[in-house]
Amino acid sequence: CKTSLLLYKNTAVLHVTSAWCLVVVGTTDHHERTDLRGSLPGFHGPRPNRQSAHVEDTMSHADGRIALRVEDLRVHFHTERGPVRAVEGVGFELYAGERLGLVGESGSGKTTTAMALMRLIRTPGRIESGRVQLGDLELLSLSDEQMRQARFARISLIPQGVMNSLNPVMRVGAQIIDTIQAHQEGLTREQLQERVHELLGFVELDPSTAQMYPHELSGGMKQRVGMAISVALRPQVIIAD
Repeated sequence: CKTSLLLYKNTAVLHVTSAWCLVVVGTTDHHERTDLRGSLPGFHGPRPNRQSAHVEDTMSHADGRIALRVEDLRVHFHTERGPVRAVEGVGFELYAGERLGLVGESGSGKTTTAMALMRLIRTPGRIESGRVQLGDLELLSLSDEQMRQARFARISLIPQGVMNSLNPVMRVGAQIIDTIQAHQEGLTREQLQERVHELLGFVELDPSTAQMYPHELSGGMKQRVGMAISVALRPQVIIAD
């Protein structure tokens, strides 16, 4: 299985016809409020020039710091008929304040790349080799507990199927609070409620959405809730699948 990915960097808009796009965003400051509205490109407009992932990037960077460096990432799925090379030798650098898009046909390895960066590959899949450097952290070398602490706090994912990632029996606000409390202790109930309302407002949802269950939301509203959860802890890198 050959991986066919095109790399787009710092593109204001992407025009995608028969392909889907995985966007990785490096926020400018870990302590600043993350603003996806200025980071995620719209999928319309003029088609940018193609450029190889192995061609040196000559474009200016918003910040000289490398937020994420991926080197020779390989993910194989082991089957009775032998290994399927879903991701084979993927590598790129993402600078703080930069957008990076991986574009390819269905089955080219975009989602598998995203799941590997989050260390969420499940059996029979396995990360065979590679290096994922997030600031001072080498993600593939972390223990399971260390990686759990890094998820959402340092690197976050907006999944492709948000509808399947939300708990159907928990209200939206409780799910956002659950994410925050898993990483931050000592916040009062009032502080948590204020943060939930702030996040919902950030993705242009009414604060009353916090009291709703996922089945009461439209598909677009669920997607926005997923975005709110992904930026709740102000991560350094956001992956939008």
